[in-house]
Amino acid sequence: MTQAAADAARTAGKTALIVVDVQNDYFDGGAFPLWQARETAERLVPPSPPRAGSR
Repeated sequence: MTQAAADAARTAGKTALIVVDVQNDYFDGGAFPLWQARETAERLVPPSPPRAGSR
């Protein structure tokens, strides 16, 4: 068994997809604003690069 195959076998079934649904209610001006919500969101979701054709 190659090292790559051994690594794949060891990590099989140990991969996860984490989905964070960022809600406006938890930011300033929302129904339930949280402490440092904007700073936390910036760490979770880095800014997207500008899309072609956008200004």
